[in-house]
Amino acid sequence: MGFKRLILNHPLSDIIGAPLDALKRAADLGAFVETCWNQLAPGRMDSRELVAKLRTVGLGQVVASTDYFRPYSPNPPELFRMFLGMLHEGGLSRDEIKQVASVNPARVMGLE
Repeated sequence: MGFKRLILNHPLSDIIGAPLDALKRAADLGAFVETCWNQLAPGRMDSRELVAKLRTVGLGQVVASTDYFRPYSPNPPELFRMFLGMLHEGGLSRDEIKQVASVNPARVMGLE
């Protein structure tokens, strides 16, 4: 179709529920897969489970975000810090966190 960059938003959310094999295929074709803090919100996915899914997709094509802007939640920078900490607790190394939080987003925007 001629897309140069593509981000799949909320693919692991309950409402979309994209199969991991489809996300892996999309990532192999160059699409980026977004992961959001709300996937680890209370009562949702465990951080180790999320990290396992992200590893299946391929961390080279994962972009971390907060996508949470409720007035009763922490401000976005604090929420992002919390989310990255949860990903670390789930098994991502510091370098892997840097990749999904900084390196990959820069690639999406053509700023590498």
